[in-house]
Amino acid sequence: AAAGSGIGLTGAYFTNHTSASPFTGSPVLVQTNATVNFNWGANGPAPQVGGTNFTVRWTGCVQPQFNETYQFVTTADDGVRLYVNGQLLINDWSDKTSATSHTNSLALVAQQLYNLELDYYQKTNNASVSLAWSSPSTLPAIIPQTQLYPFTNPPPAVVLTTPVGGSSYTANASVTLSADADAAYNPVGFVSFYANGAYLGSVSNAPYTLTATGLAAGNYALTAVAV
Repeated sequence: AAAGSGIGLTGAYFTNHTSASPFTGSPVLVQTNATVNFNWGANGPAPQVGGTNFTVRWTGCVQPQFNETYQFVTTADDGVRLYVNGQLLINDWSDKTSATSHTNSLALVAQQLYNLELDYYQKTNNASVSLAWSSPSTLPAIIPQTQLYPFTNPPPAVVLTTPVGGSSYTANASVTLSADADAAYNPVGFVSFYANGAYLGSVSNAPYTLTATGLAAGNYALTAVAV
């Protein structure tokens, strides 16, 4: 599979912050980092950040090259947390005397963009943090710049086109629901339809149209959700 065209993750650096309140206020430094593979020692990332009691939040997207289960590895001194598509994969939020590694795995689809957030804090002494991965077709390595992007992937947009608001039917009714859906980067997986929050069904291919049968008399709020 082809490599991506990424340029790295967005890093937001906070000074005079602790693990208990890591990301309040505004960062003193925001920059694009090609990879997460830092060993700052006692110096810290930059003069305005300092060498102790600082935090970093990296955000953006990660793009796998293969349809495989990927093993994510964080190595940090002090604490680190890793989220992929909002799922907490690694929670190593604790003080250290030396760097430790933690792993967790997730099945990913080739070429799709997954939102990634890596939180890090440094208390005192040496500061280091790295983010690596591996898969059956990917040798263990720091996640490369080509597979990291500095923006996040918004959820698909969806609009229910039929029936129009205020439509009325005779019970027990059969109602055809249609929706338009689009996504900024990844293909739309499917569109699900709901009546008053109750699941009616899903459609995986455009046009996204579903016929609901046997709707009893009453008022219904119809919604569509794209994934």
